[in-house]
Amino acid sequence: KDMPVGKQWGEIGVQGTAILGNVVRKMSKLFLELGLVETQEESDRLIRDMEREWDDHRTRYQSWLICAQKPFIDDS
Repeated sequence: KDMPVGKQWGEIGVQGTAILGNVVRKMSKLFLELGLVETQEESDRLIRDMEREWDDHRTRYQSWLICAQKPFIDDS
């Protein structure tokens, strides 16, 4: 299902921005470790720019949740 992000979607879009923005912020340390950004400041700036872009356009984020379970094997 699509999650609206950005102010153009109203309150639900603002909430979507907060949720998705926080997910990306939590990943910023990983971005640094992988060399995708050089500094924390650069990462913060890119995230702010991304959120502004979400506000300027009617953005929707699509995600999928896939669950699996390892089969039970009876060794008796």
